[in-house]
Amino acid sequence: MGTIRKLLAALSVCGISIHAGGALAQECTERLLASGYNSDNVHIYDLCDGGSFAGVLDSGGRLDGVQAVRQSGDFLYVASEENDRIVRYSADTLEFVDIWVQTPSIGVSKPTALAVGPDGDIYVGGFQSTVVVRLNPQTGAEVQRYNLGSAINGIDAGMAFGDDGRLLVPGFESDNIIAIDVDSGSTSQFIAAGSGGLDAPRVIVNDTARSRLLVTSWRSSRVLAFAYDGGFTEELVVAGRPTGLVVDGQDTLLVTSDQVARVIRYDSNGGIVETVVESGAGGLDGATFLTVIGTRAAATPVVTEPDQAWLIGSGEFVGNTLVAEMVITDGARFGAAFDPAAVRRQVWGQVEFALIDCDNATFSWSSPDTDYAQGEYAVLRLGPNEARESCLQQGLSPAAASGVWFGGPPRDGEGMMVDVLLGDIGVLTWYTYRPGTTP
Repeated sequence: MGTIRKLLAALSVCGISIHAGGALAQECTERLLASGYNSDNVHIYDLCDGGSFAGVLDSGGRLDGVQAVRQSGDFLYVASEENDRIVRYSADTLEFVDIWVQTPSIGVSKPTALAVGPDGDIYVGGFQSTVVVRLNPQTGAEVQRYNLGSAINGIDAGMAFGDDGRLLVPGFESDNIIAIDVDSGSTSQFIAAGSGGLDAPRVIVNDTARSRLLVTSWRSSRVLAFAYDGGFTEELVVAGRPTGLVVDGQDTLLVTSDQVARVIRYDSNGGIVETVVESGAGGLDGATFLTVIGTRAAATPVVTEPDQAWLIGSGEFVGNTLVAEMVITDGARFGAAFDPAAVRRQVWGQVEFALIDCDNATFSWSSPDTDYAQGEYAVLRLGPNEARESCLQQGLSPAAASGVWFGGPPRDGEGMMVDVLLGDIGVLTWYTYRPGTTP
């Protein structure tokens, strides 16, 4: 039973929900993390309890001048500017994990900015640097480097990805925002200095629900809204020296300031709703960045028609690529009503799972059903296991595929499990959704 519990816990981490007949309300776990540059810590507030102070992230003096905090998978990544490091903590328990990177080793001075890419890679920028470095989230190894040169000055905390997949980088001293094509490495000016009153931009937020970009403009004491093409649309919030900004689980905006160190909730049109964190609560000083972790569940169960699709198949590895013929199942019911004779198995198509290294693979599919058709995306291992450790020690082989995999933030809510049997036979179960439905 312990193994099953661990497996279900892992599935919940990568966003796969397992339920019968509907989505069940869960305990509210939504927490606000506020970076304190002067207080040298990340301050934790319980949003399910009106913003009450719940403690600090670090108790070991590892942080100095805290800037961006980003969650990726099991970890929180924290930019500690004044001692040039990125520190990791458990996103679940909030316990210290490791000093992930000393940023001078990657050519970044005074790290302020972090972003998690659609590929799951971590992007790091520094206030005294004109480069952004893309790192492997497991190893911290450099994947790619982007040189911005004189196009920007003073990379600040709130880099973000736009709707077109480009990385948007705020320049505090240059008063502009630069766009990076993370595949080609090309850069361009996205928002010019002074556009819409932009002056010392600090944090960019992609407000996907309203198809707009929000930017805290520090020197002009504004939160500004821009269209996805970079065009200015409106002045949304007037707030003294705003720094951190996040869209929270109540579909509202939370804004803080390094001068006042309190958190105000605004509605989506910029109207003040309430003060969530009073000035200096919990010792917060010099607030620079906000992020929200955890979930706020629906107050009542939401019953939905089944829209999940579970596909299972097996096949042989060709080199380090599993080719599996898949079937899709339905027809049966949960619990005492389960009848094996009611299970319908329909030939679905074929998938290929191609290992790249011990932590990364490519997943592709092809189905004669035109609603599913064909496609491909990159997947990464959900967490370390014995197969990974063996791979790191003995080299890549089919056995390294065993484990739980998912496609990073762009495919959060979907994933697959692979088991490798003797004779390099692979069994793959894909937890996905039926066409036309939303996870």
